[in-house]
Amino acid sequence: MLHVARWQTTNDVFIKRMVGAPREVHGWETEAEFVAMMTETVCGVQPEQLHAALPGFVKKGLVRQRAALGAGYFSRFAERLNAAPSERTKLTDMAPAMAACRTPVLLLVGDRDNCIDAGKCRQIERQFGPQWCEMVVLEDVGHLGGPKGGTFERSLLVIAAERAAKFLSEGKGAWPRARL
Repeated sequence: MLHVARWQTTNDVFIKRMVGAPREVHGWETEAEFVAMMTETVCGVQPEQLHAALPGFVKKGLVRQRAALGAGYFSRFAERLNAAPSERTKLTDMAPAMAACRTPVLLLVGDRDNCIDAGKCRQIERQFGPQWCEMVVLEDVGHLGGPKGGTFERSLLVIAAERAAKFLSEGKGAWPRARL
């Protein structure tokens, strides 16, 4: 699983958060901020699924690890990463290589992903071309979290793995057209 062109495929609201409020995204420091990041601002894990995804002792351990690095460490990291001009042009820079690609590509995006914008990802699909790329927008799936009312076992990672296995084993989507 690869997230190409982070800046150019990221949701506009999410970009504003990354720049203006990094602690709401990946710069979290407290357990409450971590839970909000997992359920509201980033991952889309349903609140009732959060404990199955990450038991309390894991959350507490992650918060302790972050505290050991000092206040603001991850916010400063995000600030520097987002300030890099190359981060804002990755998709444009990669476009020629994608257009020349001759490997079938399966592009999976959750329809309620707070981070990655499915509409913006259509750029990637266009660059590879329809004979090489199949884009699937997964219904009721967040950046990590799966369908509402489901179990965490139906997260984006599990659904993506199932779709990829089917794509590879049955030659669904772009593969048959690419091999002709």
